[in-house]
Amino acid sequence: MTNDNLKTLNAKMHNDAEKITICKDNLPTIFVDGFSGLSVTNGVVKLNLVEDSYDPAKENVTRSVVVRLAMSTTTFSEFVQVINSIHTEIFADKAASREIGLNKK
Repeated sequence: MTNDNLKTLNAKMHNDAEKITICKDNLPTIFVDGFSGLSVTNGVVKLNLVEDSYDPAKENVTRSVVVRLAMSTTTFSEFVQVINSIHTEIFADKAASREIGLNKK
């Protein structure tokens, strides 16, 4: 994805309303393995994001909720539209890379 495309997606996501300041010292990065459960109540969408943990003694994987993402249904709709745009672009780039032999997978 090019920087111009990221700028366009960022503008779509924020409707060019204002610049967003990120305090990197206080901003955690959370990696998730998936999601479990989505609920919509009173106009709020809640999505549980989970981490998988392997227990070698029991030889099994358990899932734990590491963060719950909550937003209005309007924001969720905008979020899904932007994620779909990013998804389409990522997989279009991968397909183009395979076609010209840059990506062996």
